[in-house]
Amino acid sequence: MAAATGTAEPAAGQERVELAIGGMTCASCAARIEKKLNKLDGVAATVNFASEHAAVAFDPSRVSVEQLIGAVEAAGYEAALPEAVSEDDPARPYRRRLCAMCGDLNSVRPGDPIAQRLIWPDSDLGRGPRGIIASIERAGWVDCFRRCNPRAPGFTLGDGRRVARVDYIFASGPLAERLKGCRVLQHEEVLEASDHSPIWAEFDV
Repeated sequence: MAAATGTAEPAAGQERVELAIGGMTCASCAARIEKKLNKLDGVAATVNFASEHAAVAFDPSRVSVEQLIGAVEAAGYEAALPEAVSEDDPARPYRRRLCAMCGDLNSVRPGDPIAQRLIWPDSDLGRGPRGIIASIERAGWVDCFRRCNPRAPGFTLGDGRRVARVDYIFASGPLAERLKGCRVLQHEEVLEASDHSPIWAEFDV
């Protein structure tokens, strides 16, 4: 779902850039960011909630890319230039397909909560590197659980009780547009059988 139906096509003397946007929880967020960007001098922007990207046409003599990113951050969201993708990148063909990436990444998403009292006193779970999740999202993949559950903790890891979310289902941009739901299974039998809870997602395909 896009916040606007138009496209940010550059006029004469303008350049076009795409920004990876983080922190959106609904289409209203996309509309808010779009409004913020379009207030900048010489800027025409559209923000796509599903793909978590902003397409921006701007006049580099009047505003810089750093100012574009700053405007998004001032609105309370994250923005960055997407990571460069080389023509021989083996993952390139999958970016436009209906693809999912699932598994235990042993990493907590930036901004996600961690239980105050960990089962393991010497655990570095809350202090460990989280860059892998940010890199995946900058590459255009969508965290299905967080898309469907903006504020729920969704804890999947813990012995006896869950304290953090380290298990994920990521969807490519096109597949994320068909996402219908995603949740963590927390049945009593699951909690007793494993220190990880399964996560599932439903897509309209």
